[in-house]
Amino acid sequence: MQNTLKIKRTKTALAFNLAIIACEIAAIIIVFFKIGCYPLVYYTEDSNLFALVACAVMAGFQVRYLKSGKEIPHSVQMFKYMAAAVLSVTFIVVLAVLSPMRGDGINGWLYMLFNKDFTFLHTLCPILTILSFVLFEKEPHLNTKSAFTATIPTLIYAIVLIILNIVGAIDGPYPFLRVMNQPLYMSFVWFIVIVGGAFFLALLLQKLNSTGRKSK
Repeated sequence: MQNTLKIKRTKTALAFNLAIIACEIAAIIIVFFKIGCYPLVYYTEDSNLFALVACAVMAGFQVRYLKSGKEIPHSVQMFKYMAAAVLSVTFIVVLAVLSPMRGDGINGWLYMLFNKDFTFLHTLCPILTILSFVLFEKEPHLNTKSAFTATIPTLIYAIVLIILNIVGAIDGPYPFLRVMNQPLYMSFVWFIVIVGGAFFLALLLQKLNSTGRKSK
């Protein structure tokens, strides 16, 4: 019975991962046709590319498990967890920060969530990745300390982009990263909010993932 449920969960998770891979590839194609490149300076693009690789790796090991019964390595589960964490940051920042900053009321949210590649990068891929991790990828178990590791990509991105803004290599690309155009204390506030929020979201994902794990 336990094995049967685990196999069902793995098959469902595999379907999710394949769907995410397809959505991510579609988004990359749309972005290339729109601007002629894939702009890695954006957290959105970085987090989605990270998720594409993580989901592809996870899908490969899920196929292996279904064929041979070999368990998924902890490192692969951690990789997928980190992908869910960075995409949760993308989703929340779009909802709570970027959409209101765009203005135009409800149209601002509709544009940021459902306009061309945004449909995949801001909405579908984050939601599918979070759901697959929280509901179906219960093993190997991740403890609370894993949330610190899952926050590392966001921390690295923030530090690198702040440095690049300070030296004038780039501008932004997000308003809250323009450290030379805002008071120093606001830069600290945004840093704490974004990185602290990333840790909180990672911790929440870990708790949700652990729910129901023993009933496998």
